[in-house]
Amino acid sequence: MLHGVPYEDLWGSLSFFGWMVGLIYLGLELVHRGRSVGPFVLPFVIILFSISHIRDVSPHPTPARGTIFALHITLSILAYSAFALAAVLSAIYLLQNRLLRRRKPGGTFWRFPALDVLERMSRSSALVGILALVAGTVSGFIWANRLHGHYWNGDPKEIISLLMLVCYATYLLVSRQTAWRGARAAMFCMFNFALVLFSYSIVNIYLSRYHRFY
Repeated sequence: MLHGVPYEDLWGSLSFFGWMVGLIYLGLELVHRGRSVGPFVLPFVIILFSISHIRDVSPHPTPARGTIFALHITLSILAYSAFALAAVLSAIYLLQNRLLRRRKPGGTFWRFPALDVLERMSRSSALVGILALVAGTVSGFIWANRLHGHYWNGDPKEIISLLMLVCYATYLLVSRQTAWRGARAAMFCMFNFALVLFSYSIVNIYLSRYHRFY
């Protein structure tokens, strides 16, 4: 039975973050055949691995353990990884769209996948993130009830997690509408990921009472 995870600190979570981004990308590649995206995703994964090895150890701020706790962390990082990949795909979309508008694509342009493929991959990655975040949030509420005696604690991390769910669900809805498809949806997706980064860093480290990274 799993009672903990080896990535229950900030630096370990970044390493796991990188692994999850790579695995989700491989899954999307099998479904959407967007192989030319790989060279753009790989640097992001390498950066995460590099940052995770800046320090070998990190203090454990809470004594939390248990299967529910491990599941909560795993699903939350999986959600963040999926959202990160959706942001990378959206950034590639915006870059390619800009090159097309300038009508000066250059040699690198032909290595990009089609715009519609990038859109589908981004939406699929965001959907994976939403499902993982829902499951991770539910398991987090269960864990919080065991730890504090009630499900909702009004912690900033809980609030921003629900806000992320609303934002990404909205992204999935508007990205299929004519008025929002394309560059607008891609920019909205990247804005949502800025919220994810804020949650992963500022909220976890400075604002939350009992979260530190997950």
